Amino acid sequence: MSVVLNKFYDNKKGYFHIPVVWREEFQFEIGEKVGVDVKDGIIIIDKMNERRFTPIIGVKGRLTIPLEIRQELKSHTYQLIAIQETEQFILTPA
Repeated sequence: MSVVLNKFYDNKKGYFHIPVVWREEFQFEIGEKVGVDVKDGIIIIDKMNERRFTPIIGVKGRLTIPLEIRQELKSHTYQLIAIQETEQFILTPA
């Protein structure tokens, strides 16, 4: 099941905070590496370290999107969606 969250990512900032309730459900820990990649203009975030980028989750769930991905993106605002089956977050153009 996919859950559209009332959380947005502004590509100009370069970071966003993963909501605590979803970090806990997917067991994303502060200081842990996560996999980040982009496919067809959608940013994928999960625990797969085989992804192109592996940033670290910061304090309060702060996640910085790598500069290379930010430069690829055409849109400026993205909405956060949690996908429960695969324990992934995706950012889609808003």
